Amino acid sequence: MADVKHTGRPAAALVGVLTILIVFYILFLPQDTREELFGEGNITDADEETTQLKEEQLLLTKIGSLSYLEEEKIDHYIPGAYLEEKRESKVLAEFDTFTISRGLLGGDTKKKIFIISDLHKISKAVLSFQAPIREGMLKITINQEVIFEDEITTSLPRPLVLPKEYLKRNNELIFEVPGGFLEQGEFRLDDVKVIGTSIEEEKMTAAHRFTILYTEIENFQNAYLEFRIACNQREVGPLEIELNNIIISTTTPACNNVNRIDIFEEDLNTKRNEIKFNLEEGTARLEAAKIRINLKEPKGFTDFFTIDETQWAAIEDEDQLIILDMEFIDDSKRKRTEVSINGIRDIIDQREPHFTRDITNYVKAGNNYIQVLPLTDITIVELEVRTEDKS
Repeated sequence: MADVKHTGRPAAALVGVLTILIVFYILFLPQDTREELFGEGNITDADEETTQLKEEQLLLTKIGSLSYLEEEKIDHYIPGAYLEEKRESKVLAEFDTFTISRGLLGGDTKKKIFIISDLHKISKAVLSFQAPIREGMLKITINQEVIFEDEITTSLPRPLVLPKEYLKRNNELIFEVPGGFLEQGEFRLDDVKVIGTSIEEEKMTAAHRFTILYTEIENFQNAYLEFRIACNQREVGPLEIELNNIIISTTTPACNNVNRIDIFEEDLNTKRNEIKFNLEEGTARLEAAKIRINLKEPKGFTDFFTIDETQWAAIEDEDQLIILDMEFIDDSKRKRTEVSINGIRDIIDQREPHFTRDITNYVKAGNNYIQVLPLTDITIVELEVRTEDKS
């Protein structure tokens, strides 16, 4: 075992020395000899240079959808509507004849219960009755609120107003003859009724739905609602205007004049929108209503590319061309767009998905720009500007 170890060490040392000598030998070889020995340099460099000369991308980008707008403004018309405050009176409750009195031993009361099922529609309510027998003081409360406490001087007194804030769905009327220990009184009440006045709200409201395209929102500049109201200024009440569940105005309109209200981009929805006009009081006719959206000029697409001195020299020597490639989505639709390179315009009008053009005469040394403006709605998958060898 000891002999084997002594034999292996001199051999390993010899291999190490030879390796170091070979490395130094290679390092001190001339560069061209070393490149030829290992296949470096010229062959690979030549291949890469050839690839660059044949095709070099100056610009490569994915654009996507570009929208075309033919008009600078778009009007969404709203049908005319007649808004009318129509009130209808109806009996909410009716009670049989009853008598209440007060004597030396005290007095009695009468409770009457009634329900208002459509309380939200009631704008006004009154209590009416006849009093053929009337002696002393009469006190009437509704839902623990006193609405009358006085003498009755006629058999047909004026109806008593029941304040709207006192009314509930379930209501309680209490009739009594108030007084002290020695006071007396008696009342017989006939034809006791609660009469309510309701407003037909649907006749005071007009609603309209309309559609806003994505391109209108994308190119939104400003917008406004314009309408004319035929009405009597002294009789008409506030007009509430609601757009997509947001109140944009609550004011008395200028009768027989054009009214205008600004609308902001955040007020509108892409696709479905709804506008409502609600007149609080009076009668009015909505005319010539529209929402106008003013649009900015479509942005299109703009990008830049650079032609360096070497590339420009090759172009001047007519060794290279500059090629524009555009790949549209393959939808068989007509594709119309204006392409401008350094201000030189060209129109593309085709159905095919691929477009190629020599733009050598459009470019210059240094910085260049390309602009694409759609003339129809288009989708560009990819745009490329490259150099090619002229063959």
